[in-house]
Amino acid sequence: MLNNRYDQQTKLTSIADIRANGFTYATVNGSAPQAYMLTSPTVSDIRGQMVAYPNLDAAVAAVRDKSVDSLIWSNTIIDYYV
Repeated sequence: MLNNRYDQQTKLTSIADIRANGFTYATVNGSAPQAYMLTSPTVSDIRGQMVAYPNLDAAVAAVRDKSVDSLIWSNTIIDYYV
């Protein structure tokens, strides 16, 4: 997960961190992460914190410009963007 809410020392590593800290998070329309967040009963309490974007570049831009606090996506791809 990509995180911009706190300084670089803070690491967001799980859904539990989103829940505990009230983070907003980006997903990409039609993606597996979005499908999971929309259908899994284990995350129903944080669905209202999700903001969907049309593509990954737009989601990453939203994190960078602080429109959202984090991005749920593949760690390998996020590492590339960071």
